[in-house]
Amino acid sequence: AAMALARRRLSDMDVPVARPVIYYSSVSLTLAGAFMLSTLVLSRLIPALSQEWRIGVILGFLVFVGGGGLLLMLSPRTSRAIKRFIDRNFYANRYDYRREWERVSKDLTPTARPEELARQVETLVCAIFDAERATIHLRDDKAGVFRRLHGPEGVQVEVPPEDLLVKHLERTLLPVLLRDLEDDLDLIPLVVESRPTLEATDAAVCAPLAVGDSLIGLLWLSRKRNDEDWSLEDLEFLGAMSRQVAAALWFSRQSELASEMRQMESLHRLTTFVLHDIKNQVSGLSLVVENAKRHLGNPEFQRDAMAVVGNTVSSLRELMNQVSGVARVPHIEPAPCSLQELVDDALIAAGMAQLDAQGPLKLDIRIAVHPEVVVDRRLLARVLVNLLTNAREAMPGPGRIELVAEIAGDPRMLVVSVRDDGRGMNEEFLRTRLFRPFATTKPNGLGIGLAQSRSIVEAHGGRIEVRSRPGAGTTFTVHVPADRRAVPWHEPVDAVEGQDA
Repeated sequence: AAMALARRRLSDMDVPVARPVIYYSSVSLTLAGAFMLSTLVLSRLIPALSQEWRIGVILGFLVFVGGGGLLLMLSPRTSRAIKRFIDRNFYANRYDYRREWERVSKDLTPTARPEELARQVETLVCAIFDAERATIHLRDDKAGVFRRLHGPEGVQVEVPPEDLLVKHLERTLLPVLLRDLEDDLDLIPLVVESRPTLEATDAAVCAPLAVGDSLIGLLWLSRKRNDEDWSLEDLEFLGAMSRQVAAALWFSRQSELASEMRQMESLHRLTTFVLHDIKNQVSGLSLVVENAKRHLGNPEFQRDAMAVVGNTVSSLRELMNQVSGVARVPHIEPAPCSLQELVDDALIAAGMAQLDAQGPLKLDIRIAVHPEVVVDRRLLARVLVNLLTNAREAMPGPGRIELVAEIAGDPRMLVVSVRDDGRGMNEEFLRTRLFRPFATTKPNGLGIGLAQSRSIVEAHGGRIEVRSRPGAGTTFTVHVPADRRAVPWHEPVDAVEGQDA
């Protein structure tokens, strides 16, 4: 104090008092000092008062001191309130909060899976508070119970939502020091009911993980490695940090649920696609089985039946190849074929070989030359079928489809363009969803064809360019080596542009 007075005014001096001084000798010594100071003041004041005033002041002082003593002895809440007041006003901050928040933001990865994020949380809180271990229970959205997400094997797997400690945390949304609960007659049942978890985690503190006003989890922290007691500043910082942890866990859980929903939606669409084709095949087989009861001995029926069975097997095999081609790179078998044959195969398979020139849908085919190319004829024809089918379905009314095939460039590349004047696609769809499986703009589309087509083109060492604009049509251009045997495979690059052809 003398050094401070020598440098500046006494009112500018900051003398923080250490926590052990305040707590371990505080309450008794502070009250004793206050009592002695009050006695000194009263000893000077009472002689100057009249007899009636003297008795009143002495009785009031005794009632005040006695009542305060009883309140401190019988009310743990009052003791905790006094400790909180002292901790906030008579002690310098232990934590550099700006540095600690930067640490929290850096060490937590909300995009990680909840289990991995829980391990990050344990590492973080144990490093900050010097705790031995941490356990996390996360609420199950369906059942409502709190299931163990991370922690020792001995910890109970589930904490029921009707647990008294859970009810208390839902009501207060503040961390609780379990040692203080044992001193509070009203809160002792909370500790008794949660005894298995407390013993398994060696928990000293339980913090609520809350998002807004909703309790989504429980964070249990053990005693500190250095045997230091948990302070109120620790609890307040833990309370603020637990909300950040809860937000990260909630975001991670929601991302996981959204991913599962997308997977289920994809599975549903794929199942619908497969069941549709299987239903058609079963319909033909059921008709054969029904007629076999009457015509099984007829040789002509037998030939027709075997033909139906053979076509069904071929169709199902093609269906399996088509579905599996979405998830894996196709195996190509290059062989010489003419460009005209390749285009004809695609037109027949797409049902567009006999389009009426006077009909509402017109097909314009231009093949610059008729050279021989070395590609997988079957797979590349499937790509053209997908592009032609998409072009036809993109035009709900009359329209024109142009197919242009040529050999260009050095090395020689087979370039096939399919253009329609249909409704087109917007730039955001082109950039983010066009080639993703099950992404489609058609009401009844499945979004499999383009993903499969890209896989086939890339397996040939080629690429697909797309130009489209809403209301102005779409152009798909396929570039593949004209002789797959002579061109080494390279990493393909999709070129997607937002301008119309």
